[in-house]
Amino acid sequence: MYQFPLFDNKLIIISKFDNSIVKIDDILTKILNTTWLKIRSRHLLVRVLSLF
Repeated sequence: MYQFPLFDNKLIIISKFDNSIVKIDDILTKILNTTWLKIRSRHLLVRVLSLF
């Protein structure tokens, strides 16, 4: 399991055994609800997924 710090000390926990990528992305979208933060979070998500 991997933990990544986000803004306001919130953590998104992404498990490499979890296939619910859409749910993770949806949580990121809700937490980071401004456009440039969404873009940044998607880049982070892509980088994270490329590790697996």
